[in-house]
Amino acid sequence: MFYFSLSIGLSRSEVLDEILLFLVAGFETTATALTWFIHLMSKNPRIQHKIKAELNNSSDQQHLSLDRLDSLVYLDCVIKEVLRYSSPASMTFRTLVVNDCLPQSGAQLFKEDQVLIPFHNLAQDNRLWSVDPNLFYPGKILK
Repeated sequence: MFYFSLSIGLSRSEVLDEILLFLVAGFETTATALTWFIHLMSKNPRIQHKIKAELNNSSDQQHLSLDRLDSLVYLDCVIKEVLRYSSPASMTFRTLVVNDCLPQSGAQLFKEDQVLIPFHNLAQDNRLWSVDPNLFYPGKILK
């Protein structure tokens, strides 16, 4: 339920609603992304082998540190491609903090306007990708 309160801060009910939102949204998006990762890896054994090779090429095969994770370029591309191909969030809203205009149409946008960003549409738009966006291809992230 959405409603606005003139009091300062959130009521107990509003705080509980926000906590529930964080728990559900945080869990569901992570679970969805991992499910798609597993599904896409099961359909693409060649990509699995490349990830394994990248993991095995490291001189330090015992410890998985943050530095080592940061150095795994192909794995990073695969994760980004999973999120592009099957984004757990289909869209988001943002509130403008300054006046602006759209570059191609010249449409005027004003501070405090709400802007919808459709992740799924952007991820599937042929005009934005050099490789067919309907294909799962981590190599497109490197380009």
